[in-house]
Amino acid sequence: MKEETTLTTRNGFARKVCALAGVGVAVLGLCADAIGLGSGAGLGRTQQLLVLGGLVILATALLVPAAHVRTLLRLMVAVTAVYMALLGCDLFVFCLSPRMKDPNLGLQGLYCPDGVTGYRLTPNWEGWYDDGIVRARYRINSLGHRDREPTDREGVNVLLIGDSFTFGRGLDQSETIDQQLEGMTSPPVDAYNLGVTGYGPAAILESFRRCDWYNPQHVVYLFCYNDVRDDALLPDLGVTSFNGYLVPKFKSDGSLYTVEEYEKAVHRKVSAARRGHLKTLGAVIKLTHLYRCFASSEMLQQHPRWRYSDANVARAMEYTRSMHLLASERGATFHVVVIPYRHETRVRRYAEYSAKYIEALKDTDIAVIGVLERLSETDYLREGHLNASGAQRVAETLREGLRLECPL
Repeated sequence: MKEETTLTTRNGFARKVCALAGVGVAVLGLCADAIGLGSGAGLGRTQQLLVLGGLVILATALLVPAAHVRTLLRLMVAVTAVYMALLGCDLFVFCLSPRMKDPNLGLQGLYCPDGVTGYRLTPNWEGWYDDGIVRARYRINSLGHRDREPTDREGVNVLLIGDSFTFGRGLDQSETIDQQLEGMTSPPVDAYNLGVTGYGPAAILESFRRCDWYNPQHVVYLFCYNDVRDDALLPDLGVTSFNGYLVPKFKSDGSLYTVEEYEKAVHRKVSAARRGHLKTLGAVIKLTHLYRCFASSEMLQQHPRWRYSDANVARAMEYTRSMHLLASERGATFHVVVIPYRHETRVRRYAEYSAKYIEALKDTDIAVIGVLERLSETDYLREGHLNASGAQRVAETLREGLRLECPL
């Protein structure tokens, strides 16, 4: 009788522990945003899994026969032990890794609203890009471009159009592709940087149209994989600038945000960037650093497939043809450079939709300058854009592809 009572007590204790564990896991998933561990507003996939897992544990603890409750508890202890061991490994990797921070805080004011493209670079803005590893000076001229003030120079003019790779995200002013191209050619070449971070083909074409004061002999479009993403093909990108920060233009239901909602969104964004310790804690809890050690670079740079399609490639080609036509009307040659991501240089082939875009280009008279074989994984910054050596290799390829003279 005494043994039976003891067994019942143990089973009851095990049931309570399992039930409390289930409730705790579910509450953690629901409250992750409130305590600063969530990745954004709303329940993300990881939070949904936590809530579901917690409810399953709770239901199992309450419904399974008493004889199996202790087995459930042992299983939970084993899983917890394995997770704690992995957590310790992740914390060790984190301690050995360089500390990164959100560079957006230092870039406030870099962007201003634009009625057509959603946003553009703010004229005469100066500041620093600083992600904790890379620190680079950004200077925007009076026309709203990341370049020196334009002057009448004798020689060849080359106009570079594109997104953050053209802009030179994470690069100092002297390290961008246009500046390096100018330094390796003779007679002098004026390479003008029209790149804007986040722009897609529609916005790139619009910025090219506006640059009617510049008379290039060559126009080079630096294409990137995300140029065929659905939002990149919107004329205004679905993004605008508020208080110097980039913010989404529309809610999930398609309605516009109000000023008050923008203020809250910006405040949330700035607060999240300043609460770096909570973001770090969230990354450790999710074993992010350990995952990065064993995941391939291709896995780390996966893109949601639902945002890419053959129809998007066709639309990107329409914009590219319009760029080609506009360049021809202005008496310039037109070339496309397909910039690969880091994992594409490792496997020595372009990702699916970049490859389809290149195939579509073959059916036109648009010239393509290849850079895939010239780049390696060491030519990229930790966050994924080209570093100074990568920009130099692209500039060298452009010099050869455009047949520009090399200084003696």
